[in-house]
Amino acid sequence: MTEIDRPASELNQILAHPLELPEGALEARVVHATIEPRTTAAWHTHPTPVYLYISKGTLMMEVEGQERRQVAAGEAIAEPLNSPMRVINESDETVEIIVFQISPPKSQFLKQ
Repeated sequence: MTEIDRPASELNQILAHPLELPEGALEARVVHATIEPRTTAAWHTHPTPVYLYISKGTLMMEVEGQERRQVAAGEAIAEPLNSPMRVINESDETVEIIVFQISPPKSQFLKQ
């Protein structure tokens, strides 16, 4: 094996977002989720910071009071705190997302 004097992988920052954190102990959660074709998620809110990375496919994101936004594979978004929102897969392919959340250990992931 050849040794190199730099990281073996290239790092590309996809998203940087300021955090608003509640006080106390926190944990980081990482969740893999799939959104089936022609499926709309229920309206919900997140009480703590949530970030989505789209690993496969394209989603429409709706946040109450805002214009719909398309998010495609390779993109990341920060979901707004305590704002009703949902994601929609309008395509004929399954969408895969990685969800990152920072929250107190006993905090709910989402509220409907």
